[in-house]
Amino acid sequence: MKNFEVARQFEHMADILELKGENPFRIRAYRGAAQNLQSLSEDIEAVAREERLEDIPGIGADLAGKIQEYLQTGKIKEIAAASKGIRSRRPGALSGRGTCAISRCSRSTAGSSGCSPITTSGS
Repeated sequence: MKNFEVARQFEHMADILELKGENPFRIRAYRGAAQNLQSLSEDIEAVAREERLEDIPGIGADLAGKIQEYLQTGKIKEIAAASKGIRSRRPGALSGRGTCAISRCSRSTAGSSGCSPITTSGS
């Protein structure tokens, strides 16, 4: 099941948006959708084939399109584009881990090298 893969992509997007100081409602939408995908008992690929993605709570037309894109290509272009300019030693290293502290760090040291890229064990 690719439910967790798609959920991880949405969590990553929420982290990126949070780091960039974007709309908190949009961040919450990505996190809520990720949570609902993780708890979904059905295989997301089957739900997509049956054109029922928008029946999942928190999934509207926009996120349904992103799910379809991921299932077809293995990536979501918008996430790749949004990731540009965000430094991390490895993809997904920031997912759900201390993004508020990272955001404060990047804002307080604007232009300086006072903060080094973050790494986490696991993920």
